[in-house]
Amino acid sequence: MPKTGLMHSVTLQGIALFLAVATPIAQGDSCAVKGENFLLDPSFTERDDHGRLAHWRSLQHAGESSFEVTIENGELTIAKTGTQPWFMFRQSIKTEQLAGKKLAFDAELKFDLQPPAVASMFTLGGGLQLAAKPASSGRPLLRSSLNHEPRLGKVDWHAVQVVVQLPRRTGLIELGFAHQADGVLQIRQPTFRLVDESEQPCEITPLQF
Repeated sequence: MPKTGLMHSVTLQGIALFLAVATPIAQGDSCAVKGENFLLDPSFTERDDHGRLAHWRSLQHAGESSFEVTIENGELTIAKTGTQPWFMFRQSIKTEQLAGKKLAFDAELKFDLQPPAVASMFTLGGGLQLAAKPASSGRPLLRSSLNHEPRLGKVDWHAVQVVVQLPRRTGLIELGFAHQADGVLQIRQPTFRLVDESEQPCEITPLQF
């Protein structure tokens, strides 16, 4: 599975509207969703002609290989094996039809995660990560990273959700999972679907950069 040591840093400007302190989503407060799952290969099974995952890619902090990925029965497991502070497992969706729309990124997580022995400047834990970009540029218009609780400790399978209003200039969406702690993170049944507000309004998750 391909990995790269490149760490991309971005300067976020002109989006003061989205600057807010992350607020955890309480269990049972998830928004209703509808329609198709825009996430490709949610069971992590589709392969290309070279035997690699067709839609998912991995990325880690520069340095020695520090994370091990396994997939079994539709469950993705990411285990920390080295010293590097972060790992991402994600996919990119090129689409303009979702621009301006409200969507929910959901998944079930199970983990045994602890703060690393060496202090890290990154948000600690594991979970959902999403970024929206224009089709013509790599600079994010919106970014959400680990905006849910719990994200540390030892927790059995539980549902988490992040809700975003995509900017109207969105042409590319990157979404997946971040592992930024010591231990093991597991994911299953991820979805990215339109929010259904026919019964009641749904609040957007405050963003954390």
